[in-house]
Amino acid sequence: MSDISQPKPTLLLVPHYIGSLRYFEKLYPFLKEKYTIVFLLIELRPKSSTTYTASHFNFDEMVSYCESNGYPFIVFRQPRLFFNITFPYLQFLISTRIYIRFIEKTLGDPAVKHIVAIHDGGFYLQHLFLEANKRGIAAGVLQWALTYGGQVAATPSSRPKWRQNVFKIRRTIQDFFKDFFLRLTAGSDANNNKLVLGAGVSKKFGVINQQAFDYFVAKGVPESKMSVVGYLDFHLAEHTQKCLDQDLALREATAKKLGLDLSKKQIVIYTSAYNSNVVHELDDAGQLALYDDIVSMIQSAC
Repeated sequence: MSDISQPKPTLLLVPHYIGSLRYFEKLYPFLKEKYTIVFLLIELRPKSSTTYTASHFNFDEMVSYCESNGYPFIVFRQPRLFFNITFPYLQFLISTRIYIRFIEKTLGDPAVKHIVAIHDGGFYLQHLFLEANKRGIAAGVLQWALTYGGQVAATPSSRPKWRQNVFKIRRTIQDFFKDFFLRLTAGSDANNNKLVLGAGVSKKFGVINQQAFDYFVAKGVPESKMSVVGYLDFHLAEHTQKCLDQDLALREATAKKLGLDLSKKQIVIYTSAYNSNVVHELDDAGQLALYDDIVSMIQSAC
């Protein structure tokens, strides 16, 4: 029998926006008896007085969600510097030094034994994994959303070809100096490469299914670090179905709550968000018309 007086080890969950945070939230009930769960929220980009990007909104939304739901969390905030617009790379290097000390302090807590993050690329998450590996902290990446070919498709640029080439050359030079000064600041093993999910320095990578396993192998992720762990939503859906099938009262109460008529067939259509700037086959109105037609055909047949 285990000693109940022993403190539970701390598990750090590292989301990148509200979607992955709420997926981790679903894991909470299954983990809270064994671990002290703390969300580690990392602000990746500095705010300025003139811009408030989606990245800033995502970070602030995570903080507010943890506060309103009473979840323990640790926050790394970008330093607010008056020159971050004029000298953005200096801002990044100062942020790097502050972040290194922040991670040293956070992982220096002997209670921290496990880390699960949604990525291991980019300087901030890469450094988190490097430090965890050095300290013997079990740290891994968890795939929380499907990945597939063409997922990062982008709208074709309307800029003239020469401007595109100038931008690429300038970006290459900027990235070279950024990486050079980053290594001077954070060590020779530091880099800011985003990489494919799981291709960084993490030692464990849990993927949803065999399709994802094969996809990441094709992208260069070592098979030895990957395991097919499934997807919690699938498990919860199956569990919910069993409960509803076995308990008629619960089934009727749930149907009433959702406004469903149990005398009729219930058909659920699964779809996903799309980017109308990339998907040129159908505009917004076309997408709505498509699903309206699908629903009409189902209703006429059933």
